[in-house]
Amino acid sequence: MQEMRFNPFEQKALLDLAQTSIRESVRGRRMRLPSVSGLPAGLTQPLGAFVSVYVLGKLRGCIGTFDSDRALYRNVAEMAGKAAIGDPRFEAVRSEELPTLQVEISVIGPRIAVKGPADLVIGRDGIFMELGNRRGTLLPQVAQKERWTAEQFLRYCAQHKMGCAPEDWEQAALYRYEAFVVSDKG
Repeated sequence: MQEMRFNPFEQKALLDLAQTSIRESVRGRRMRLPSVSGLPAGLTQPLGAFVSVYVLGKLRGCIGTFDSDRALYRNVAEMAGKAAIGDPRFEAVRSEELPTLQVEISVIGPRIAVKGPADLVIGRDGIFMELGNRRGTLLPQVAQKERWTAEQFLRYCAQHKMGCAPEDWEQAALYRYEAFVVSDKG
C-alpha cells in the first residue's frame, strides 16, 4: 500500500474543518461545507475517516466511515459532527465544553484481507471483522495504547465491537487497514 501523507497545511485544514463541524453541530446548526476550490488537494481525495472527540482528555465520541466514494473533507465534516453529538455511547458535547475539546482524525486506507494475528502489526494496523450480519472495527492506535497483542486486539474487537464471544474472531472475515492520524491533542 502506498503510504498516505498529508502536509502540515492539509493537516491543519482537516482539523479546522472538524472543529468547525463540531462547533456548528453542538450549536444545533448545519455546517456549510467549504468550496472545493478553496481546499488543499489532499482533502478532495476519496477516503474514509474516523473522528474521535475528547473533552478534558476523555473520549466523548468516535464515529467514522470506510466509505471512500466521497471526498475526505466531506467524510471528516460529517463524522466530526456525529462524533460530538451523535455517538450513542456518550453524552453529547455541550457548548460550554468546546474550549476543552480535542480532535483526532484517522484517515482510513483500504482494507486488506488477513488470516489472523500473525498478519497484523500493532501500531500500524486497524482491524475490521465481520461474522454474519455483525461487524466491528478498532483503529490502529487502540491496540498500541492498550499494549495488546494481536490476538488480544482481535478478541476485544469480537467481544466488544461485534457482541460475540472473544474467540469468534477465528470464524470472522478479517481485514486490516492503516490510518493516517491527525490530532490537536498535545
